[in-house]
Amino acid sequence: MTKRQAKIKSTIEYLKKYVNTYETQYGYLDYSNDIIINDMLYGIGIAINEQKYKYANGYREFKKYLLKKFLQNT
Repeated sequence: MTKRQAKIKSTIEYLKKYVNTYETQYGYLDYSNDIIINDMLYGIGIAINEQKYKYANGYREFKKYLLKKFLQNT
């Protein structure tokens, strides 16, 4: 396995664990779609780079990255 493949594997494993904890959260059945989307985006960000994208400031940075990478020039 290459270093890149190991990172991808680690990212996916982290994201699976993150999503699997969702049902343990009190009141999750009453979450809005907006909350779920934000939670999942946050989980993707920290799965990719926990140090860079954790907490509120990191999440803001991840959203900037997403906008630049995927929504610019659409």
